[in-house]
Amino acid sequence: AVVKAQLKKYPLGTCVVAGGKLGGMGEPVNYVHANRLVRFCCAGCIKSFRSDPRKYMAKLGKKQAPLTGDGHKAHKGRGHEGHEHQGH
Repeated sequence: AVVKAQLKKYPLGTCVVAGGKLGGMGEPVNYVHANRLVRFCCAGCIKSFRSDPRKYMAKLGKKQAPLTGDGHKAHKGRGHEGHEHQGH
């Protein structure tokens, strides 16, 4: 229900961990943390997210809820360091 309610107004077009374009490596992975939708380029990014969720949640904006979708810009230039990708 959280994914369905927040997906249309999700503020980023990039993965909060790797910075890659959502959908650039297949279907984006939706994950719910603290009642907030977080989207990743692949399932491998979830492990990195879990290691420091506050760091990555900050990329979604200072407010944890509600999502507005306004004024957020995509992050560029980040690689996929720290986790393995299979099938990409």
